[in-house]
Amino acid sequence: MKEWFMTHSRHERYLMVSLGALVIIVIMWFALLTPLNTLTDKLQRSNKQALQSLVWMKEESFSRGVIPGINHNKPIDAVIKDSAIKHAVVIDDISLEDKMAHLKIREMKLNDFLNWLVALKNAAGITASQLEFSSSATQEGYIQITTLTLVRK
Repeated sequence: MKEWFMTHSRHERYLMVSLGALVIIVIMWFALLTPLNTLTDKLQRSNKQALQSLVWMKEESFSRGVIPGINHNKPIDAVIKDSAIKHAVVIDDISLEDKMAHLKIREMKLNDFLNWLVALKNAAGITASQLEFSSSATQEGYIQITTLTLVRK
């Protein structure tokens, strides 16, 4: 083989070596890099599907109450009413607007009212955006809430 190679001119030998190197590079490209690119694409699709499944499982866990978290699937009025019952808050009137609820609440202790607002924020992500109240004329430490607007963020 060496004799055959040496029988060619110097220019032809350089050309054959260059073509041989090019053939080796092309073979490596198709043998190694193309399958690696295909594998990378497959792994990226698999990762995307796994992330979508994780998001879905997290949302389902919140909505079913399996793990604690903010459940945005439950209507805001239902969340407020459940929390009000749990914290002994008496709601006289409730009206809804998109993700807002306007409330009128009976006279109650200031500390109980603040604890209820904190519980609403922690459990459901609901915060007060507008609050108007006055002190009770009949009992000390009690307030009369005339306007309360709650918003879910």
